[in-house]
Amino acid sequence: MWKSNACDVLANVQKLFLQHAVACLRMGATFCLVMEIAAADFGPAVLAHRQPCLGLIPLLQSIRRTLPTPTQEAVERFRRQAVALGVPWPQSQPYGEFLRSLDRTNPRHLALIYDATGLFRGSAYVAFDGQVPDNPEHGALAAIYAHVTAPLRRLVDRFGLAVAEAVSSGTAIPDWARAGLAGLPAIMAETTRTANGVERACTDAVEAAVLADRVEEVFDAVVVDNSEHGRWVIQLSEPAVVAQAATKVRIQNGDIVRARLVAADIEAGEVRFEITERHGSIDGDAEAGA
Repeated sequence: MWKSNACDVLANVQKLFLQHAVACLRMGATFCLVMEIAAADFGPAVLAHRQPCLGLIPLLQSIRRTLPTPTQEAVERFRRQAVALGVPWPQSQPYGEFLRSLDRTNPRHLALIYDATGLFRGSAYVAFDGQVPDNPEHGALAAIYAHVTAPLRRLVDRFGLAVAEAVSSGTAIPDWARAGLAGLPAIMAETTRTANGVERACTDAVEAAVLADRVEEVFDAVVVDNSEHGRWVIQLSEPAVVAQAATKVRIQNGDIVRARLVAADIEAGEVRFEITERHGSIDGDAEAGA
């Protein structure tokens, strides 16, 4: 019975959202997140229980945002970054709970929130027409999820809203929306790559600008990952910069090091370090890797 009631409630919420989109968006990200989960989730619930509410077209045709759960290696790297920035993270606390505990007004916490995107690599869109795909969940949310709250800035939302509006009103999905679903994942993958590239370039330029007058200074850092071409990834303690570094000493992930700033090129958006000294490990083993 509750499934049927839930369908009715979600249908009404969808209608209200579509009728008062601007006001709804002003209610903030939490409401948007609820809406995007609801938009993806109520269709399969209706189908599974063969309820007549919303008709029997619900989300047999749609597009969802998917994301695999983070790898253990990604979580361990993120833990090392938290240690480098002096942000406590109990071993028993799940990464999602830890992220929600971070304070956006704290610069070190904000740096971690930004770098948390490394946990969520592999995001994609999955379109379907006639059969719900296997493993459709968004790993970071542990829920089925669709983008529907930003149609002015994100193309895929226009299609998701068209599907949701048709479902909520019991009408057929517009031909243009249904025909365009199959090509959306490739389009969104390309635009996402472009957007991510611009964002990364902006961050790189700002980091280079912050460090431009500190070339040859030595900084405290933690080795958080290994990179290609014999370089390592380090997290500076202050400022909260992640950068690549060559090394003159034997190191491993988790080592506490001193690193000399070799170059900071604002135009190229590049900073380069050289690790000159190792003086411990975040695990407390001062001899490891020596």
